[in-house]
Amino acid sequence: MDLRQDIWQQSSGQQSLKDGEIHIWRANLNQESLSVQQFLKTLSADEKQKADKYYFDKDRNHFIVARGTLRKILSGYLGIAPNEICFAYNLFGKPILDVKNNQFRFNVSHSQGLALFAITREREVGIDLEFIRSDFAVLKTAQSFFSEPEISALKNLPTELQTAAFFSIWTRKEAFIKAVGEGFSYPSTKFTVSIMPKNSHDLFRTREFQKVRDWSLMILSCQADYTAALAIEGKIQTVSYWL
Repeated sequence: MDLRQDIWQQSSGQQSLKDGEIHIWRANLNQESLSVQQFLKTLSADEKQKADKYYFDKDRNHFIVARGTLRKILSGYLGIAPNEICFAYNLFGKPILDVKNNQFRFNVSHSQGLALFAITREREVGIDLEFIRSDFAVLKTAQSFFSEPEISALKNLPTELQTAAFFSIWTRKEAFIKAVGEGFSYPSTKFTVSIMPKNSHDLFRTREFQKVRDWSLMILSCQADYTAALAIEGKIQTVSYWL
């Protein structure tokens, strides 16, 4: 799906999310110092500790803005202040809302100053965003992280198409792994996605306990020089885009 500029809606603050809906949010992480400090005030103590571990100020600021923006977005659904939101983490480090009777699921990805956030209800979701590097060693990297069918299909493409195809595969695989929530313990070489997606049924094979048709994948073309993908349990129904 082409995420044209004219389909992005400006949020007024409070948000409602119906069953079956998916909300995609976009944010610029390159913010002025004052904005960074305002976001920092909303973070928890452990988030501030994570921010302090970044060596470069730019990376630290991007983390602060991304996490602060996530809190701001979620506050619109929950009706509470951003600094009142509490997170818990599963065994693999995936964050979840630590609230009673939590129905919301979310995921975040950012690359080169741009961030995307996926929000839905009662369905696991994953999102991945990557800046497309023309000088990236796509075939060498694919050998380590792609399945044999994906590697073979990538090699059979004309050279000028391999970079775009690589990042299309990579983002869908990462989005699926993030949705499953098992981190690096889920082997990326053990499942296969289509090399040239045409619809939501682009997941060909997963590990035995995962049913392929229980999941949908979707390409998100957010802006030039980036590629992104969404993975979600069940069918993709209504998707809307917010700023």
